[in-house]
Amino acid sequence: MNNIPNTPSLGEKRLIAVLNTASGEGKTASKTSAADQLADELAFKKRFGFSMNSAQRNSLLDLKAEFDLTDDEIKHMKKTNSLKITGKTVELNASRETAIAAQLYIVVLSLIVAMIWWFATTNILKGGNVLMILAFITGSFVVAKYFRWACIEPWQLQKRLNLT
Repeated sequence: MNNIPNTPSLGEKRLIAVLNTASGEGKTASKTSAADQLADELAFKKRFGFSMNSAQRNSLLDLKAEFDLTDDEIKHMKKTNSLKITGKTVELNASRETAIAAQLYIVVLSLIVAMIWWFATTNILKGGNVLMILAFITGSFVVAKYFRWACIEPWQLQKRLNLT
C-alpha cells in the first residue's frame, strides 16, 4: 500500500479555492458575507468598527452595494459624521456648506502662514520667536489636514457618487 498522502496538485488547490469562494465556504472572520453580518452584529462591528440595529445594518449594506463603497469609505463617513442614521435608514449626508467653509478656512490659514513666513524671512521678527513661528506653521498644517479629512473628503466622496 502507498503511504503517500493524497495531496491535491496546485491546479486542484486553485479549483478548490474558486469553488469555496463561489459557494461561500472558507471565509475568514473579516470576510463574512453581507447576510452573515446582517444577522451577526459582532461580525458587523468587527468589519466596520461600530454597531447598528439589524434594519440599519441592512440599509448600510444596501447603500454600500448600491454605490460600490469600500469598507474604508464607510468607516471614514461614519468617523466624520457624514452618515445620516435615522430609524431604519442610513444615508450619506456630507454637507456642501461645511466643505466650502473648510476650503475657505484653509485658504485664509494659508495666507496667514505665508504672511508670517514672509515676516520671519525678512527679519521683521527677532530670532527668539523662531520656535513659536515654526510651531504655529506646523499646527496650521495639522489643522488644515484635519479640515480636509473631516469636511472636504466626505463631500468629495458624495459628489463622486453623484449624490449632491
